[in-house]
Amino acid sequence: MAPVETEELTSQELIDVGNEQGHDLGQFCYNSTFFKGDRWIYFWRKDDGIHYNLQGKVCRLPEQYENSAHLFTGWWNESGYVKEIHQAVKFLVAWLIDKKEVDDLPPRCTRSSGIG
Repeated sequence: MAPVETEELTSQELIDVGNEQGHDLGQFCYNSTFFKGDRWIYFWRKDDGIHYNLQGKVCRLPEQYENSAHLFTGWWNESGYVKEIHQAVKFLVAWLIDKKEVDDLPPRCTRSSGIG
């Protein structure tokens, strides 16, 4: 399956599961990417789970970058994955709707991250 197809299917599945849990995620989804304010995130499926890429404004420097505080301008980017769709919905809600800080986000497998 082409990456664009898996992004479309995964975003629709997130919307459907989110609706079951009482979250209207469809209002934030445009072209398979979820946007709200100054944050965005998109997902796709691979064999090992549901992968994501996100970027956005954060207020607090993540602990892992405490030695780079002089470089922090309030922006975060991250990519990684979770194992199943319910984890992805929980992660999406925490990042986009609840606007949790990086260190307060649900557990996930992070592949890359950075501050800006």
